[in-house]
Amino acid sequence: VAHIDRLANTALDAKHQLARVADKVAQVFVPTILLIAATTYAIWSSIAPQFALSAALAVLVVSCPCALSLATPAALTAALTRLRQAGVLVKNSRALEVAQQIRHVYFDKTGTLTYPQARIDSVQPLGRISQAHCLQYASALQAHSTHPLAMAFKDASVDPAQDVKLVTGQGVEGKIDGHVVRIGQAKFCNMAEQDSDQKLVYLSVDGQAAAIFAIANEIRQDAEQTIALLREYGLNVSMLSGDNDANCIKTAEKLGPDYVANSRPETKPDVIRDNRGSAMYVGDGVNDLPALASADVSVATMETSDLVKSKADVLLLTQRLGALIDFIRIGRRSRHIMVQNLLWALAYNLLAIPLAAMGYAPPWAAALGMSISSLIVMLNASRVLNTPLQRG
Repeated sequence: VAHIDRLANTALDAKHQLARVADKVAQVFVPTILLIAATTYAIWSSIAPQFALSAALAVLVVSCPCALSLATPAALTAALTRLRQAGVLVKNSRALEVAQQIRHVYFDKTGTLTYPQARIDSVQPLGRISQAHCLQYASALQAHSTHPLAMAFKDASVDPAQDVKLVTGQGVEGKIDGHVVRIGQAKFCNMAEQDSDQKLVYLSVDGQAAAIFAIANEIRQDAEQTIALLREYGLNVSMLSGDNDANCIKTAEKLGPDYVANSRPETKPDVIRDNRGSAMYVGDGVNDLPALASADVSVATMETSDLVKSKADVLLLTQRLGALIDFIRIGRRSRHIMVQNLLWALAYNLLAIPLAAMGYAPPWAAALGMSISSLIVMLNASRVLNTPLQRG
């Protein structure tokens, strides 16, 4: 919990673009007010000296740089709080800045659009090694992998593999009982890829085909609804998967996104860069790191490794993909309210300061107006906390 709080505070530490604009305005605002107050005192001293101090004091009091300074941080804090309630942790406030600019959302498939808890559906031994030994070899290697599919193989009772090498996007290699064993993609295991509407994982021993595992992944319960809602927001949705066409088509037909099959970790960034400036990527594995780094907003699911979490702009603390809808909705609304607050603060000062300088606002009324102005900004920002959350 403390670690999550520290991550959340990093978003507050970063300056929102509108906050930087407000800071620049404030730098000019304060000396300008002092100059206006001095000018007001000088003019009233020559006209009616008895009102000079009162008018100058009213100008100083009625001006409200606090409303200007609170306009963005108040809305940002409310947005981050509401997102935490929705199960979304924003590590970088810039992600909220560009939420309203997002036009294309890319999803990884395995472990993102599907639940990460994969299971072995079938085992097809191809050589003289028994099915039981193939499973033991696979479990020994996959114990070193953080890929979602590896969870289907992990068995604490097997002997560990030696000299293990993880090849990103390809598979795992190691030595077991003096044999060089590989598990992963067909090409990595020197095997011919098979056509299947299931995810296939290949196993080779000493360069010879040993087994093919068919893996089943259940699609997340709200994945279809989330993609439909993203499209209602006017966003394009695509799936980037390392699986073959047959496997991708099955998922795409059910959920509806466009897809790019056989996407390797090093090729995903090229696809994302075509929409640079408006792209969000949602992934869950170490092999997604290049894509996450290339996207304008990077989102990691809750089941991913600590390395991926440390690199993402946004973390989902829930298994609901619908939390992405909350992120976009709250991001857009918070920016809208920030703009409202800034416009109100500027309009109030442009109206109140001349009235105070002309003597129409005594100091007590100026103090009341200044307080009400700040209160309006805070109350308006608190409306973000009432943003409805996506359920499903």
